[in-house]
Amino acid sequence: MARIKVMSMKKILLLPAYNEEKNLPFLLENIRRNFSDDRDFEILVVDDGSSDGTKDIAVKYRSMIPLTLLSHKINRGLGEALKTGFEYINGVAGEEDIVITMDADGSHDTLLIPDMIRTMKDHDVMIASRYLKGAKQVGVGFGRRILSLVASSLLRLFFPIRGVRDYSCGFRAYRVSIIRRALDVYKDQFIQQKSFACMPEILIKLAAIGAKITEYPLILRYDLKKGGSKIRLFKTISGYFRLIITAKLLYPASRRGRN
Repeated sequence: MARIKVMSMKKILLLPAYNEEKNLPFLLENIRRNFSDDRDFEILVVDDGSSDGTKDIAVKYRSMIPLTLLSHKINRGLGEALKTGFEYINGVAGEEDIVITMDADGSHDTLLIPDMIRTMKDHDVMIASRYLKGAKQVGVGFGRRILSLVASSLLRLFFPIRGVRDYSCGFRAYRVSIIRRALDVYKDQFIQQKSFACMPEILIKLAAIGAKITEYPLILRYDLKKGGSKIRLFKTISGYFRLIITAKLLYPASRRGRN
């Protein structure tokens, strides 16, 4: 397989990881094989208090690929892991650099990354979407599909964002400039949801400060994932409702961002 070369801006792959010792080697090996010729491609693993060998695997791969490891002493949730990653990237990346977030369980296809970045054009955020023509979901159970569809439909009703159908997928590309602006506007309130509800929260808050958002068809390979899902149904749903109830808090921040 030919190795991949993409544009010259720095690409930072942010991987929040919690107890992914069975999946992380597959993903990191995939990255090493496909992106080793791209000197502008870096990996940031945020180990969210794993109790297995996740951290050791990341340490092992630091000698093979450009990888930075940040660690939480205890499990703090996806939102906190992303917050840690974004704050670190804000301090080291340039305005035109790209940060890509994806699940560390191997279910997101890294081969989509170059096309996602190429087709961003003048957009600030690119979402790998399950709801576009050409998207595929392999190995995803009926219940999980229904939960995702209902959640996205509900969020679209309360928070319509032009060009956005998939509010909860974690596979995205962001320009560092829009993340930097969000951190400046919202300060430590940028990501408040600790569960998977942080994914729509991020989109809603970025849209509120004028981010241009678009989508690309997702290939979701849940059949490659080892181990059970880390989504806690009640916690995630309650997080969505908290987000809806507190939505009015977004708008003062949005106005501050335009001043």
